[in-house]
Parts: sequence; C-alpha cells; structure tokens
Amino acid sequence: MCLKACGCNGMEKLVQNSAEENGVWQMMVAASSLHERQEHDLDKLRLENNELKHRIDGQYATSDARTRPDVLGKINDCFVSLFRNYECI
Repeated sequence: MCLKACGCNGMEKLVQNSAEENGVWQMMVAASSLHERQEHDLDKLRLENNELKHRIDGQYATSDARTRPDVLGKINDCFVSLFRNYECI
C-alpha cells in the first residue's frame, strides 16, 4: 500500500470517527477561520501600505519637496528654546 493511500485512509477514518462537537475539530475549524480572517486583513494592510507608499513617493519626489526651510526653521527654533533652559552637567 502506498503512503498516499495510507494517508487518505487515515484521514477518512479520522473524519468518520470525529463528530462536530468534538473539541479538537472545533479548534481546527476556529483556527482555520481565524487564519482566513487574518490573511484577509494582511492583504488589506499590504494594499493600503502600497497605496500610501505611492502617494508619499509622489509628494516627496524632489529634494525641494522633502526639505522645507519654513518648517525646518520652526523645528530648529523649538529645539533651541527647549534646550536654552538646560545646562550641561
């Protein structure tokens, strides 16, 4: 008897001898359902991530778009005012 046939016969016996109220069977069904849901959520997140990457690539494609002197100046001023009151130890 080949290995495949033995495996199929074993699975058939398992299915015949297990009832739907069997705890192991219920756990397998729940795990399968959870896996499908997580796989769907992961696909959705991957799609959203790719869309965001494309949007960001378009917004910051040039060096001028990535560096704005008005914003950098404000950030620098904030750091200077924060650290002005601290002394080096």
